[in-house]
Amino acid sequence: MKKEDQEYFDAMFDMFNSDGWKAFVGEIQKGTTAIANDLAFKAEATSSDLHFLRGKIQAFASVTGFPNAIENQYEAVKAEERKEAEDADL
Repeated sequence: MKKEDQEYFDAMFDMFNSDGWKAFVGEIQKGTTAIANDLAFKAEATSSDLHFLRGKIQAFASVTGFPNAIENQYEAVKAEERKEAEDADL
């Protein structure tokens, strides 16, 4: 893996393990719960309101899923490196 790629992944993993990231994700989860409550108890919600809240939920899901996306990307890079190493040995 290139040095700059390794540094990028290291920085991401450090961030995901930080207290700040954990607090941020906690706040996002609270926001998601608040939106779910709005959806459940807001009988007069318009279609526009529902689309707006749906967009918020999708944005929150992207943020909370970001660590998994980075982990998957990291594993894909490592798998490609292993395959290249195996091919070079042939």
